[in-house]
Amino acid sequence: MRYDDDNWPSSWAGPLPDEDAEWFDITGRGIVPSVVMSCVALVIGCAALRLVFADGSEVSSRVVLCVIALLLLGVAYGLLRTVVSVLRKGRIRFGVDGHGVWWWMKDGAALVPWEEMHGLGTAKLERPLGTAGKMRFTDRVEVFPYAAPDARHQVLRHFHRGGEPAREGLRGPYLQLVLPSSTAPGSSRRSRASIRVEEAVRRRCPAQWLGHETRQLTPDDRAVTTPGTRR
Repeated sequence: MRYDDDNWPSSWAGPLPDEDAEWFDITGRGIVPSVVMSCVALVIGCAALRLVFADGSEVSSRVVLCVIALLLLGVAYGLLRTVVSVLRKGRIRFGVDGHGVWWWMKDGAALVPWEEMHGLGTAKLERPLGTAGKMRFTDRVEVFPYAAPDARHQVLRHFHRGGEPAREGLRGPYLQLVLPSSTAPGSSRRSRASIRVEEAVRRRCPAQWLGHETRQLTPDDRAVTTPGTRR
Protein backbone atom coordinates (compact mmCIF):
# COMPACT_ATOMS: atom_id res chain seq x y z
CA MET A 1 0.00 0.00 0.00
CA ARG A 2 1.25 3.47 -0.88
CA TYR A 3 -0.25 6.77 0.16
CA ASP A 4 -0.96 9.03 -2.79
CA ASP A 5 -0.21 12.74 -2.98
CA ASP A 6 -3.69 13.63 -1.74
CA ASN A 7 -3.09 11.84 1.55
CA TRP A 8 0.62 12.41 2.03
CA PRO A 9 1.54 15.56 4.05
CA SER A 10 2.15 18.48 1.70
CA SER A 11 5.10 19.63 3.83
CA TRP A 12 7.08 16.45 3.06
CA ALA A 13 10.04 17.11 0.76
CA GLY A 14 11.81 13.74 0.85
CA PRO A 15 11.30 10.48 -1.05
CA LEU A 16 7.93 8.78 -1.03
CA PRO A 17 7.40 5.29 0.41
CA ASP A 18 7.81 2.31 -1.89
CA GLU A 19 4.77 0.70 -3.44
CA ASP A 20 5.38 -2.46 -1.38
CA ALA A 21 5.80 -0.64 1.96
CA GLU A 22 4.12 -2.44 4.86
CA TRP A 23 2.08 -0.26 7.21
CA PHE A 24 0.84 -0.67 10.78
CA ASP A 25 -1.96 1.42 12.27
CA ILE A 26 -0.72 2.71 15.62
CA THR A 27 -3.78 4.76 16.58
CA GLY A 28 -7.37 4.80 15.48
CA ARG A 29 -8.38 1.17 16.03
CA GLY A 30 -9.61 1.85 19.53
CA ILE A 31 -11.84 4.79 18.62
CA VAL A 32 -15.11 2.87 18.26
CA PRO A 33 -14.79 0.96 21.58
CA SER A 34 -13.82 4.21 23.31
CA VAL A 35 -16.86 5.99 21.90
CA VAL A 36 -19.17 3.18 23.00
CA MET A 37 -17.66 3.00 26.48
CA SER A 38 -17.77 6.77 26.93
CA CYS A 39 -21.42 6.92 25.84
CA VAL A 40 -22.38 4.12 28.22
CA ALA A 41 -20.51 5.79 31.09
CA LEU A 42 -22.12 9.14 30.24
CA VAL A 43 -25.66 7.70 30.16
CA ILE A 44 -25.26 5.76 33.42
CA GLY A 45 -23.58 8.73 35.09
CA CYS A 46 -26.38 11.10 34.09
CA ALA A 47 -29.00 8.57 35.24
CA ALA A 48 -27.24 8.29 38.60
CA LEU A 49 -27.17 12.07 38.97
CA ARG A 50 -30.88 12.22 38.21
CA LEU A 51 -31.55 9.71 40.96
CA VAL A 52 -29.47 11.82 43.35
CA PHE A 53 -31.93 14.68 42.99
CA ALA A 54 -35.02 12.47 42.94
CA ASP A 55 -37.36 12.75 45.88
CA GLY A 56 -37.57 10.00 48.46
CA SER A 57 -33.93 8.94 48.46
CA GLU A 58 -32.02 8.66 51.69
CA VAL A 59 -29.01 10.92 52.23
CA SER A 60 -26.57 8.01 52.30
CA SER A 61 -27.97 6.64 49.03
CA ARG A 62 -27.65 10.04 47.42
CA VAL A 63 -24.02 10.31 48.46
CA VAL A 64 -23.20 6.88 47.00
CA LEU A 65 -25.03 7.64 43.77
CA CYS A 66 -23.31 11.02 43.51
CA VAL A 67 -19.86 9.42 43.87
CA ILE A 68 -20.71 6.79 41.24
CA ALA A 69 -22.05 9.44 38.88
CA LEU A 70 -18.95 11.61 39.22
CA LEU A 71 -16.66 8.64 38.62
CA LEU A 72 -18.56 7.58 35.52
CA LEU A 73 -18.67 11.12 34.16
CA GLY A 74 -14.91 11.36 34.70
CA VAL A 75 -14.39 8.14 32.76
CA ALA A 76 -16.61 9.44 29.95
CA TYR A 77 -14.68 12.71 29.82
CA GLY A 78 -11.31 10.95 29.67
CA LEU A 79 -12.39 8.58 26.90
CA LEU A 80 -14.01 11.32 24.84
CA ARG A 81 -10.90 13.48 25.19
CA THR A 82 -8.81 10.58 23.87
CA VAL A 83 -11.15 10.13 20.90
CA VAL A 84 -11.12 13.86 20.09
CA SER A 85 -7.30 13.91 20.29
CA VAL A 86 -6.93 10.96 17.92
CA LEU A 87 -9.47 12.37 15.45
CA ARG A 88 -7.80 15.77 15.52
CA LYS A 89 -4.32 14.38 14.84
CA GLY A 90 -5.49 11.65 12.50
CA ARG A 91 -4.28 8.08 12.41
CA ILE A 92 -0.62 7.40 12.91
CA ARG A 93 0.94 4.69 10.79
CA PHE A 94 4.33 3.03 11.07
CA GLY A 95 5.83 1.67 7.85
CA VAL A 96 8.76 -0.43 6.65
CA ASP A 97 10.16 -0.34 3.12
CA GLY A 98 13.42 -0.22 1.18
CA HIS A 99 14.18 3.31 2.38
CA GLY A 100 13.92 2.55 6.09
CA VAL A 101 11.15 3.00 8.65
CA TRP A 102 8.40 5.60 8.39
CA TRP A 103 6.00 7.44 10.65
CA TRP A 104 3.00 9.03 8.95
CA MET A 105 0.22 11.16 10.40
CA LYS A 106 -2.22 13.76 9.20
CA ASP A 107 0.07 16.79 9.38
CA GLY A 108 3.55 15.32 9.07
CA ALA A 109 5.84 12.41 8.28
CA ALA A 110 9.25 11.13 9.30
CA LEU A 111 11.75 8.68 7.85
CA VAL A 112 14.73 7.00 9.51
CA PRO A 113 16.80 5.46 6.66
CA TRP A 114 18.44 2.07 7.16
CA GLU A 115 21.91 3.57 6.71
CA GLU A 116 21.28 6.08 9.50
CA MET A 117 20.45 3.63 12.29
CA HIS A 118 22.16 1.01 14.42
CA GLY A 119 19.12 -1.16 13.81
CA LEU A 120 15.70 -1.92 15.21
CA GLY A 121 14.06 -4.65 17.22
CA THR A 122 10.85 -5.51 19.01
CA ALA A 123 10.25 -6.10 22.70
CA LYS A 124 7.43 -7.54 24.78
CA LEU A 125 7.20 -5.57 28.02
CA GLU A 126 5.50 -7.01 31.07
CA ARG A 127 4.21 -5.31 34.17
CA PRO A 128 2.27 -6.66 37.15
CA LEU A 129 -1.46 -6.03 37.43
CA GLY A 130 -2.49 -5.49 41.05
CA THR A 131 -1.39 -7.93 43.73
CA ALA A 132 -2.81 -11.15 42.26
CA GLY A 133 0.36 -11.99 40.34
CA LYS A 134 -1.23 -11.30 36.95
CA MET A 135 0.84 -9.62 34.24
CA ARG A 136 0.02 -7.21 31.43
CA PHE A 137 2.02 -7.31 28.20
CA THR A 138 2.60 -4.78 25.42
CA ASP A 139 4.63 -5.22 22.23
CA ARG A 140 6.81 -2.32 21.08
CA VAL A 141 9.19 -1.43 18.28
CA GLU A 142 12.52 0.16 19.23
CA VAL A 143 14.50 2.12 16.60
CA PHE A 144 18.08 3.24 17.30
CA PRO A 145 19.25 6.09 15.01
CA TYR A 146 22.92 7.11 14.93
CA ALA A 147 21.96 10.75 15.48
CA ALA A 148 19.79 11.64 18.46
CA PRO A 149 16.16 12.05 17.31
CA ASP A 150 14.70 15.52 17.67
CA ALA A 151 12.56 15.60 20.82
CA ARG A 152 10.59 18.50 19.29
CA HIS A 153 9.94 16.88 15.92
CA GLN A 154 6.30 17.20 14.87
CA VAL A 155 5.88 13.43 14.60
CA LEU A 156 8.84 11.78 16.34
CA ARG A 157 8.37 13.70 19.59
CA HIS A 158 5.49 11.34 20.37
CA PHE A 159 7.89 8.37 20.30
CA HIS A 160 11.08 9.94 21.64
CA ARG A 161 12.84 8.12 24.47
CA GLY A 162 15.48 10.10 26.31
CA GLY A 163 16.62 7.37 28.70
CA GLU A 164 19.17 4.62 28.23
CA PRO A 165 17.83 1.60 26.33
CA ALA A 166 17.62 -1.79 27.98
CA ARG A 167 19.44 -3.40 25.04
CA GLU A 168 23.15 -3.93 25.64
CA GLY A 169 25.61 -2.07 23.45
CA LEU A 170 23.16 0.65 22.44
CA ARG A 171 22.70 4.14 23.81
CA GLY A 172 19.82 6.61 23.90
CA PRO A 173 17.99 8.63 23.02
CA TYR A 174 16.03 6.44 20.65
CA LEU A 175 12.49 5.85 19.37
CA GLN A 176 9.89 3.48 20.74
CA LEU A 177 6.28 2.93 19.74
CA VAL A 178 3.49 0.73 21.07
CA LEU A 179 2.16 -1.80 18.59
CA PRO A 180 -1.56 -2.60 18.39
CA SER A 181 -2.40 -5.68 20.41
CA SER A 182 -3.58 -8.73 18.47
CA THR A 183 -3.74 -11.15 21.38
CA ALA A 184 -6.03 -11.58 24.35
CA PRO A 185 -5.46 -9.16 27.26
CA GLY A 186 -2.83 -10.48 29.61
CA SER A 187 -1.50 -12.97 27.08
CA SER A 188 2.25 -13.53 27.05
CA ARG A 189 2.16 -14.49 23.38
CA ARG A 190 3.82 -12.20 20.89
CA SER A 191 1.36 -10.08 18.91
CA ARG A 192 0.84 -10.57 15.20
CA ALA A 193 1.92 -6.97 14.58
CA SER A 194 5.27 -7.64 16.27
CA ILE A 195 5.84 -10.72 14.11
CA ARG A 196 4.89 -8.78 10.97
CA VAL A 197 7.43 -6.05 11.81
CA GLU A 198 10.20 -8.64 12.09
CA GLU A 199 9.20 -10.24 8.80
CA ALA A 200 9.10 -6.85 7.06
CA VAL A 201 12.57 -5.89 8.33
CA ARG A 202 14.10 -9.26 7.46
CA ARG A 203 12.78 -8.98 3.89
CA ARG A 204 14.22 -5.52 3.30
CA CYS A 205 17.28 -5.09 5.51
CA PRO A 206 17.99 -8.21 7.59
CA ALA A 207 21.34 -6.86 8.80
CA GLN A 208 19.49 -4.19 10.79
CA TRP A 209 17.28 -6.60 12.70
CA LEU A 210 18.24 -6.59 16.41
CA GLY A 211 15.92 -9.37 17.49
CA HIS A 212 12.93 -9.74 19.79
CA GLU A 213 13.18 -9.78 23.56
CA THR A 214 10.93 -9.98 26.60
CA ARG A 215 11.63 -7.84 29.65
CA GLN A 216 9.92 -6.01 32.48
CA LEU A 217 8.56 -2.52 31.99
CA THR A 218 10.94 0.23 33.16
CA PRO A 219 10.19 3.84 34.20
CA ASP A 220 11.53 5.01 30.83
CA ASP A 221 9.14 2.66 29.02
CA ARG A 222 6.25 4.14 30.97
CA ALA A 223 7.14 7.58 29.62
CA VAL A 224 6.34 6.55 26.06
CA THR A 225 3.15 8.01 24.67
CA THR A 226 1.32 8.21 21.40
CA PRO A 227 -1.14 10.93 20.46
CA GLY A 228 -4.40 10.34 22.23
CA THR A 229 -2.88 8.40 25.12
CA ARG A 230 -1.83 9.54 28.53
CA ARG A 231 1.52 8.96 30.20
